[in-house]
Amino acid sequence: MDYASNPKAIFDYEILETIEAGLVLEGHEVKSIKTGKISIKGSYVKILNGEPYLVGATVSPYQPANTSPDYDPSVHANCFCQKKEISTLIGTSQTHGLTLVPLKYTAKREG
Repeated sequence: MDYASNPKAIFDYEILETIEAGLVLEGHEVKSIKTGKISIKGSYVKILNGEPYLVGATVSPYQPANTSPDYDPSVHANCFCQKKEISTLIGTSQTHGLTLVPLKYTAKREG
């Protein structure tokens, strides 16, 4: 099931390669995303300390009335990729100056 897409990225960028990656999220973020409260428009992937991170995605609160006052809807989530893919991303983004953008956020059901 697709929870968010970024069709403008396909218009703004030439897509050279696509990969799938998992994200490290908090429980309340997962619940919020399952209700469709995520936006990846304007987000990108940044390499920090040799690891890819999703930056600029927005996850609205799952239950606004019960959200802590210090809740930040901006997501800086660590991306899970295979080591080979991570080294490719690092090399491509640094040597060629390419931008890494998410195209969609999809949940896969196990089982």
